[in-house]
Amino acid sequence: MSEINPFGVFPSASPRADLMTRPADLDAASLTSASGAQLNYWIDAVNKDLPKKVLVKTGTVDIRRQRLADYFSIDLSSLPPAPSIGPISRDTEINKRQWDHLRSFEPKIWA
Repeated sequence: MSEINPFGVFPSASPRADLMTRPADLDAASLTSASGAQLNYWIDAVNKDLPKKVLVKTGTVDIRRQRLADYFSIDLSSLPPAPSIGPISRDTEINKRQWDHLRSFEPKIWA
């Protein structure tokens, strides 16, 4: 078996060689929100249709996501960051109140 480069693609397989057709549900938005199981499914689909294994399923979710993006030439940087929606968490609220309380002692402590 050939040695794998840091990107998880075998050296004999360039990103353009033996490209399978991209699944209809695989785009930049779905790739960035996909779980590890979904990424593994897409990697299996790529390897199943080719005579040699071109992608591996090792590494973190972010690494596997980048491998698929490189293989299918998907630009992940084109997506805007997801806005944080929702109320402040309970921990954040408590932390904010603790710092506000600590700041109230500032003139007394450092005077």
